[in-house]
Amino acid sequence: MKLGTYERPKYWGVDGVIGDIYYYPDYTLFFRLKYNGSPSDKNWYYPKKEVNNQFWDWVGYYPGTMSEPKTWREPGIEGCIYYEPEYGYLRLKKDGNPSEHKWYFPSDGNSNEYWDFIDFRAGNPVDPKSWDVDEGQEGDYFYSARLNSFFIFKKNGKPSSFNWYFPENGQDNTYWHYMGPLKKKCWLKFIDGKLPINQISLPGTHDSATGTYSEGIGEGGMVKTQDDSVYEQLNSGIRFIDARCRHISNSFAMHHGKIYLNKMFGDILNECKRFLQENPSEFILMSVKREHTEEQCTRSFQETFEKEYYDSYWWFGEDRFPLLEEVRGKIVLFSRFGGPHGIQTSWKDNATFDIGERIHVQDEYNQTDEVKKWHAIENAWSFAAYRGNTEWMTINFTSIAAGFWGTRSIRDYAEDKNPELATHIMSRGECCGVVVSDFHNIAMLSNGVIMTNFRNMLNPARGLFLAFLLIS
Repeated sequence: MKLGTYERPKYWGVDGVIGDIYYYPDYTLFFRLKYNGSPSDKNWYYPKKEVNNQFWDWVGYYPGTMSEPKTWREPGIEGCIYYEPEYGYLRLKKDGNPSEHKWYFPSDGNSNEYWDFIDFRAGNPVDPKSWDVDEGQEGDYFYSARLNSFFIFKKNGKPSSFNWYFPENGQDNTYWHYMGPLKKKCWLKFIDGKLPINQISLPGTHDSATGTYSEGIGEGGMVKTQDDSVYEQLNSGIRFIDARCRHISNSFAMHHGKIYLNKMFGDILNECKRFLQENPSEFILMSVKREHTEEQCTRSFQETFEKEYYDSYWWFGEDRFPLLEEVRGKIVLFSRFGGPHGIQTSWKDNATFDIGERIHVQDEYNQTDEVKKWHAIENAWSFAAYRGNTEWMTINFTSIAAGFWGTRSIRDYAEDKNPELATHIMSRGECCGVVVSDFHNIAMLSNGVIMTNFRNMLNPARGLFLAFLLIS
């Protein structure tokens, strides 16, 4: 699928031709280009609201897909998908704004001269069907609020008309494949395997190995950033692990700066392997970073990693963003030390920066201005909202170093900001990339990140809002 479509929009710094679709993340608006050329070179600025100008036509808030359908009051082009709870999913037959042209949705599941009716629900984990309301096709997802479980349909038809009941025993039957409840330990089971991993919202932990470290004096110090072990983090839904390794005596010791965390990298790997063996539908994105100084080593950091820790059975070591189905049961290496394996990076200190034209990082950990830090976090979220731009991954560190803004500890800052961040995530309901936080369980911040992948379930109009409350 080419760039310049709703599914894969271009961004302002990329050359375009007449008709290309661009996305303006600051205002979450789509525009269609009126000329050939580079908008950034020509100073063809976007409008800051839902209007046209001499360079751009406004073409909506959403891309118009089954996962992100448009609403009746926004423009689209032929083929765009629209959704309203009362009318279901419909495909537009013309170019234009339905509300301006009075292209009304047909009722009762019909089509008309402006619309092709598709279905009342998408039949995927984002918008599953209901047993007593919807017709289904083989492979559709259904959800039972009573059983708090997902099921995959094995037949074609309306289940309630044929008494094709859900199994009550957590097993498959003639009509249904049992998928179970949405659980934090295996939530990727419900994500489409054809999706590239950089297009999935992933909660992560900063300095992941600090969870079992004891600072001693009231646990309110400058080292500890988590409350639970890596294994416990993974079972809580975390899928990005920040491993900071000191190279010492030809082994990797886990450090936060100069502080040894009483854990070795091998311990962390064993926790990850245990989790993946128990949950083969999941994957782990692991950042491996060289930390502190080297001591008593006879080989390079890279050589030790290759010899002692790298095993292709467990690691995905290619320098690309794989499809989810390629890496279920594996650790995807996010390399901050070089070497021949993994997604390659070059890091800037205390900055927001791009790595090539594929990784966008916000890591302003030493930011002393609270407002600037918030804007940095928010801007990275906006960047991540380029849903169709499969070339990019966004890494957004929400944490700061302790001691700023009068805080006593890292925990103080997390207790102050995590609730604000969680509210922001849920209110936007968009893909937010990899969100790396301190004390991820405060305000259920990691839960919020996970649920952006199931954002339609958060819409009360879809009747599934309680699913968020039931995630366990």
